[in-house]
Amino acid sequence: MCAATLLTPTVLVSAAHCFNEKWKDSSWYVRLGDNYIAKKDPSEQTFQIDTILRHQQFVPLSRPGGDGKNDIALMRIKPRKGRVVELSSYVAPGCLPAPNTRLSQWKYGHCEIAGWGMQEYNNTSSYPSSIRAARIKVGSVSGGKCNSLYGRNVERTGKFCAGGKVDACQEDSGGPLMCKHNGRYQLVGIVSSGKGCGIYPGLYTEVARYVSWIEKNLRKLENEV
Repeated sequence: MCAATLLTPTVLVSAAHCFNEKWKDSSWYVRLGDNYIAKKDPSEQTFQIDTILRHQQFVPLSRPGGDGKNDIALMRIKPRKGRVVELSSYVAPGCLPAPNTRLSQWKYGHCEIAGWGMQEYNNTSSYPSSIRAARIKVGSVSGGKCNSLYGRNVERTGKFCAGGKVDACQEDSGGPLMCKHNGRYQLVGIVSSGKGCGIYPGLYTEVARYVSWIEKNLRKLENEV
């Protein structure tokens, strides 16, 4: 499992590494408006995916010499009997930041991560019964420290370090790191990778660096029949 963020009534953004290419795009489903996993919520909506568009220059960590570069992907849902995602107080799109917004803008802001992933590393009994969220600091881990911890130039991979003791965990991948701005949450990062859970700062795809890519491919996906 992975997570994603709704951008429009038909398109979501997630992490490219979530999707194994041996599976057809239509093998994937997305659920929105869900809170409690074990029972159906009134706001819950489930759709099949018909197209997954991974960044063309994504380099998986699993590939020899891979550094996880460009870990971002878009998903387009398959309308169900002509219906698309219904927006409500429980299901709403995330806002994109302005292109190339500096991370320092969020240093003193209110930022959160959210997901249904494990709460303890490699502990399959630690799944929450409902979605979990946590406040996280952005811009407090220097680029030099981040590079030292991960043994590579993290910025060149399109990512940044955030958090530390507060962290995402396994199966939170693709989910949002969001920061509040003028009463709305902007999608600042996408959960990408890390070392353990709550031991090292996590690695997040820096969305502001991909806004042009997202907007270009949004138009492409929404104009295709």
